[in-house]
Amino acid sequence: MFEYEGPEDPIEAMINHCMPDYYCKHCQQDEEFCECPQYVPAKRPKDPDFDFDEVMSRISGAWNRD
Repeated sequence: MFEYEGPEDPIEAMINHCMPDYYCKHCQQDEEFCECPQYVPAKRPKDPDFDFDEVMSRISGAWNRD
C-alpha cells in the first residue's frame, strides 16, 4: 500500500511540476478562493530548480536517462 510522505514525496513532486498551477491575475488567489467579479487565470511559473532526473530516480530506481 502506498503511503503519502508529504511534500518531499517524489510522485507528488512530479504531479505538482507537471500540472498547471493557475491563480487569479487580480487577487493572486486560487480559483476556489477568488472573490473577484471575474476570475482571470494566470499561470504560476515552474520551479527553476526542479530536477526531473533526480525526481524520476526517486520514483523508480530503474530510471536512467543515458
